[in-house]
Amino acid sequence: MSAQPRRTYLAVPAHRRNMVEGAARSAADAVFLDLEDAVPPGEKAAALAGAKAALAELDWGQKHVSVRINAGAAAEAAALAGCARLDAIILPKTEHPRQLAEVVSALAADGGRIGLEALIETAAGLVQVDSIAASGGRLKALHFGVGDFAASLGA
Repeated sequence: MSAQPRRTYLAVPAHRRNMVEGAARSAADAVFLDLEDAVPPGEKAAALAGAKAALAELDWGQKHVSVRINAGAAAEAAALAGCARLDAIILPKTEHPRQLAEVVSALAADGGRIGLEALIETAAGLVQVDSIAASGGRLKALHFGVGDFAASLGA
């Protein structure tokens, strides 16, 4: 994994089109459209549709654009595989390399173009971080989610 530092990373809920449009216009180096924590359970389908539309319709310039899917939702990754402007899928609560392999399988239709970014948010994920990082292939970044990590420890 080679380092590609980003100055800013802006997260926006994918079901809020006005916020997504603002992110596209922003000076952020990287944007992630969120399907997970920032989206109420009843809005998940709308968020996925919103992410697909935004990736197809908005000018993202030189931004790195990713989508954070829901944990265990490889079907969301499969639905995004045809989005030409998608740079990466962020996989939350990554605890084992097999979770990355499931998303890679779901992305088979993209020809290997879309990268993966693993989000370590639990004690179990931190224990496995070396094996997750060694996954190689499409893995382009590791992120640490301090809030969910603290919750996983009961802090």
